[in-house]
This record gives sequence, structure tokens and C-alpha cells, in this order.
Amino acid sequence: MSLKREYVDPKVDIAFRKIFGDEKRKHILISLLNAVMNKGIVEVEIVNPYQIPKLPELKYTILDVKAKDVDGKEYIVEMQSNPYAWFDKRALDYISRAYAEQLSPGEDYKQHQPVYFIGVLDFNHFKSEHYLSKHYLLNLETYEQEIVDFELYFLELKKFNKKVEDLEDALDKWIFFLKELEEMNALPEELAEVPEISEAAHTAKQSTWTKEEMDAYYKGLREEAKELNLIQELEAKSEELEAKSEELQAKREELEAKSEELEAKNEELEIQKEELQNRNTALKKAAVHLSKSGMTDEQIAKVLSLDPKIVRELL
Repeated sequence: MSLKREYVDPKVDIAFRKIFGDEKRKHILISLLNAVMNKGIVEVEIVNPYQIPKLPELKYTILDVKAKDVDGKEYIVEMQSNPYAWFDKRALDYISRAYAEQLSPGEDYKQHQPVYFIGVLDFNHFKSEHYLSKHYLLNLETYEQEIVDFELYFLELKKFNKKVEDLEDALDKWIFFLKELEEMNALPEELAEVPEISEAAHTAKQSTWTKEEMDAYYKGLREEAKELNLIQELEAKSEELEAKSEELQAKREELEAKSEELEAKNEELEIQKEELQNRNTALKKAAVHLSKSGMTDEQIAKVLSLDPKIVRELL
């Protein structure tokens, strides 16, 4: 008999949004943003505040969390549990759309404000071994960030292997919280000393959730499981197709090798045919010359080491 868990999994969409997308507890989101980006953010407005989906057949959100500070800078925070091969392109699509939507027709481009993206990934996506990767637009001559309106940050939870006693800063603690909370019975002291993490853990307690929220949470778990199964099926089919493609490629190379071999033999036969024609021409000339000198067919055949019948054919 399995025991009920103390906390929900913060990596599930609805849990992630409830923790970080609540306008009444936006200091939790601010703490995460500052831990990742170190921008000294003091105030934000959550543009898409958390709410339970109205219709059970609809996914609750397109973006997990979207916020804006007093200067108009925008922050997009997206949680992705299942592997998504093109997640970086998806992130670029999100920030590009957000950036384009800032201006109405006729407004000056100088009014554009930066858009920052944070992707929390429960799978490995980039080649780097570090769990936090930062992506800016840099001048390749100077390596300076002269275009500052796009920044992307990715947290790859699978690459984070620190134990609770090894946590060094707020970023480490937030990553540990996201990765391990579901397995905890109580919040470790090292995490509880950050007030926002302590409050986030309280928000994630199953005992504080309504029945509607828990129903939506379990629906989210089922949807993620279905999505993962679909991804695994597609990966298996992709590997199968790749194996067949390699097999076809091997056969194609084998046929090409045989074709080259036949072509070489054909060239060899052409050379032999040409040599034979040249020999016949030379024998014919010699036979005609000897015949004109008065020699009989038998004598010519003896001189040319040929059958008399062939001599007659040549003549």
C-alpha cells in the first residue's frame, strides 16, 4: 500500500503555475528570477495569473508563467518535463512573439523592452555539462552583449547532482526544490532558510489543495504520461526507420560497388575487343601482303601460325 505524498510534483504544469504564477505570492517568482538571472528584480506583475482550467478538455495554459516589471521588461518561465527535441526553437518562438506584441501599429521601435526566457527542463538538451546555460546575442568580434533585448536561460534538472548539504546559493536551492520536492516528507533546513522556498513548499503541500486542483493535477500527470509514451513510441519508430535507412544505404553502397565492378569489367572487355580488332586488322594486312607475293593459303597459315580456314576468311 503506497503512502500519500506530502507534496505535489512542482514539475507538473498546474503545480508549477500555482507555485510561481500566483499574483498574491509573486515574491516567490521574483526570488526564482533573481536566482537564475541576477537582475535585482524587485517588483513584477504576473500577466497570466494562475487559475484552474475551466474546461477539462482544455490545457490550462500556453505559457506556464509570464510576468512584466515596472519598466515593461517581460519574463517568460516555462516548465517542460518530457523531452522535446526542438525546445530551443520553441523558446525563440515564445520570446519573438512576446517582443512583437509589445508595440501597436505606428509605435516607435525604441519603446521595445527586453524579453527574458527561463526554461526549466527535466531532460538533457544542450551539450554543456552545466545545469544552467545562458544564451545571449554577442558581437563575435568583441564578445560583448550589444543587443540586449533577448536573453535565454535553461535549467537542466537532470544535470544537477548536488546533495542538500552541498547547496551553495539560492539558485542551487531552487533547483534542488524543483527536482526533489516530490520525494520529500519535510522541507530540509537548508531550503527552509530561504523564505520564498519555504512558502513555495507550503503552496505545494497536497493538504492545501482543493479537490478541483488535485483533480486537475492528476489529469496533468496522466497527460504527461501519455505524452511521454507517445514520445517513446515515436523515438522507437524513428530508431527503426533509421536502422532501415542504414540497411538501405548499405545495400545501395553494395549495388554501387557491383555497378563499378561491372563497369570496370565492361571497360576491360572493350579494351580486349579493340585489341582483338587491331590484331585481326594486322593479320588481314599481313595475309593480303603475303598472298600478293605469291604464297598459298597453306603457306600463309604456316607463317602467321593460323588455321588455313581463318586465312581464307581474312582474304
